[in-house]
Amino acid sequence: MNLQLKNWNNFCTYHTGDWQGTKKRYSPEGEIIKTWDTITHLHINSDGSEITHQDELFYSDETKEVKNYGIYKKPQTSALFLDSTFCWGSKIVKPDSIFIFEFGFRHEDKRVLCYFRYDETGKLQYSSTGIEYLMNQDTQQNQNNYPELKRDHNKLIGALQKMTPDQVISQPIKTNWKSIKELNKENLIQDIGDHIVATYPKIIRQNKSFLIGVDWQINDNFLRRGIVYYEKSELSYFTVENFIFN
Repeated sequence: MNLQLKNWNNFCTYHTGDWQGTKKRYSPEGEIIKTWDTITHLHINSDGSEITHQDELFYSDETKEVKNYGIYKKPQTSALFLDSTFCWGSKIVKPDSIFIFEFGFRHEDKRVLCYFRYDETGKLQYSSTGIEYLMNQDTQQNQNNYPELKRDHNKLIGALQKMTPDQVISQPIKTNWKSIKELNKENLIQDIGDHIVATYPKIIRQNKSFLIGVDWQINDNFLRRGIVYYEKSELSYFTVENFIFN
């Protein structure tokens, strides 16, 4: 299958529908600075050629805002969809420009969104998370093509796949467990709650390599990890790891 078409099909399969939830915005110090309710509408038309995207935002002062993000036309999308997990954002760190990045994870009828925004000087401006639930039931259940995971000689063994910016996806390989705190010891570590932990740099700079990662412990036995790698400030690749705890 054409790579763009496969990417588009993953978008349609796992993330279209009406999603209702709550988002929280955090300061660089990890304090909650804003909370609001959302309904995200991602509707696909009858022949599967277009997806419309609209967000309804409900604030604590009882005001409402509607944001229209336009129409995505098959098979064009700037996000990378590795089965039910996606990432989206700036492809390169540019001088005097805002840098943004977002992860999205779906499992069954629940999904997690994690967003990071850096200002024109490269300093973290804020991060945010959203927990959303599918309101309608017309979207296919989460399925991922990963091999069976198990413990091997008392080490936790997971499955990893890599996706490049040109949408090439590797075959799953075994990967050993490593705490998210160990991925980059210079990064900030934020326990967001709801079993979500993020690692990200406080400052990003041109021509410097860095990573941004998110762990979501979906239940007592299953953890999913997304990591994006920037080599010399340019998007290099995106990985998804799945671990099962016995």
